[in-house]
Amino acid sequence: MAFGTAFAMIFLFEMGDKTQLMTISFAAKYPRWLVFWAVYSAMALLTLMAVAIGGVITQYVDIHIIQVVSGIVFIIFGVWGLYKMNEEEEEEGKEKGGRKPFAMIFTMLVLAELGDKTQLATISLASSYDLVPVALGALLGFAAVVALGVALGEVIARKVKRKYIVIGAAVFSIAMGAYFICEALFL
Repeated sequence: MAFGTAFAMIFLFEMGDKTQLMTISFAAKYPRWLVFWAVYSAMALLTLMAVAIGGVITQYVDIHIIQVVSGIVFIIFGVWGLYKMNEEEEEEGKEKGGRKPFAMIFTMLVLAELGDKTQLATISLASSYDLVPVALGALLGFAAVVALGVALGEVIARKVKRKYIVIGAAVFSIAMGAYFICEALFL
């Protein structure tokens, strides 16, 4: 359950999100493998940080409170995603004078994703489930999204309307939030 939930959450939340858009942008400019490893390294670092934080929280806060708060956060992310879906992402990677592409891409992704919804959601999952399956699911989810962004590049933007990706991710987020709240209150 934890592995699948983490994988699906990351995969759906990041489809069409700034991480994937930045990945597509970088992949159009730099070698694919360099972009994949730079983006994935940044996401792996942030994921492992989120899992560690989530693992510590459960030592100090009742799990039912964490689940209700997590559920509310997921629902807020879903509603916010629907509310903001018409706004265009303005995150555009720009090369900074003389910096190597790997370091530049890695740094930009860490800064763009620090405290992002997927990191907060991973903290929530890690506080509710076993850490290893959450970490593995989230890491594999990021690998899949990053690989897809690198491999397909601009094709995604031409073939699938961002609106539908955002709607799917928002519905999933709201459903997961409701599930977490119901689990905390009724199970």
